[in-house]
Amino acid sequence: MKLPVFLLVTLFAGSAFSQSGVLPFSGLTYSYHGLSAKELSVELTENTWTSNRLPIATEFEIRMVQPQGFALVEDKYYPGIEVAMLSLNGDTLGYIPDIMADGDFDGFEENTLKKLSVTLGFNELSKPGDTIVIHARFFDRNSDNDLETALNVIIAAPELPLDLAWSTFAVSSSAGYKGIAAGMDLTGMSAFQTASKKQEEKYDQYHIHADSLIGITPGEWEKGTLICSYYTDALKEISFPSDKVTVTKTVLSAENSSMNAAFVVPLFKDADMKLLRIRWENEDHTKVLDLVSDRRH
Repeated sequence: MKLPVFLLVTLFAGSAFSQSGVLPFSGLTYSYHGLSAKELSVELTENTWTSNRLPIATEFEIRMVQPQGFALVEDKYYPGIEVAMLSLNGDTLGYIPDIMADGDFDGFEENTLKKLSVTLGFNELSKPGDTIVIHARFFDRNSDNDLETALNVIIAAPELPLDLAWSTFAVSSSAGYKGIAAGMDLTGMSAFQTASKKQEEKYDQYHIHADSLIGITPGEWEKGTLICSYYTDALKEISFPSDKVTVTKTVLSAENSSMNAAFVVPLFKDADMKLLRIRWENEDHTKVLDLVSDRRH
């Protein structure tokens, strides 16, 4: 059977992120169990992919840089990569238990495993508007250690331009939040929670601030699209109505097109709302702001 996905694996011989979370821009979720990496990323061409919209016949790469946690057996590491492709309703579109099992792969020498990645793309059997759920699991053949990733890819018409950025601005904190911007400069970010003032209220409030956004005006902001979501402890994404989020904009400099943006999200006390994500993009997708805050920190 011809699968709607084709696969390549690219392995190059050549300190770690939090235990689980979501990457801004692509929305890739990750959870590691014994395996980690200095960097986990989603790459498309030589530029930064700022969304999860992908035209047919375009490839992207899920990449681990300086992977750690593999067992050393007779001076070699033996990684594996499992890939499953699902529809939104859970139907299996394709499955490969271990890409590394193909060919004559005989492990990596101790000092040569610098990068581990899988490159994916979609052929003409995929239709614009389809959403393909990609599960890529990096695992160790000689232990129970693995790193699981999941990414929802929306198939776009082939004539549409790629959502790419030539430069980005990012901030992060050990407090559990991270933000990234394209087409504008993000110079600061903060996040905190406040308790409801009335005991009978069913929710607290969570505040996410993006400070000194240079290259964006309130007028541009109003014409753009705001997407809000939260992730459960199992990393299931749940959309949150943007009209429930209070957004306050403060103009810093009309001359230099800069502003602050503050978001207040109702935080239901009994809900499994572990990670909060605020994403904004302008009309032509050339300006993007993506903020993620992890309440578990």
